[in-house]
Amino acid sequence: MLYALAIKLLLHALRHRLSGVALPLATGPSAGPPLRLLAYADDVTVFLNTQEDVWTLADCQRAYERASSARIN
Repeated sequence: MLYALAIKLLLHALRHRLSGVALPLATGPSAGPPLRLLAYADDVTVFLNTQEDVWTLADCQRAYERASSARIN
């Protein structure tokens, strides 16, 4: 439970800072909300679309590692 609380801050930062990948809706040509990440337990999958997203992910990872004393592999 403690891990879930700690990683919540990382997930929040990523959701707000990444542009994500726009996927078309099944019901029409318009795109739905961008897909930024998927998280389940200790597995996180991040969807990056631009080079800025890569840099943002690296910045968030470094900040999370400094704040939590955890290492992301």
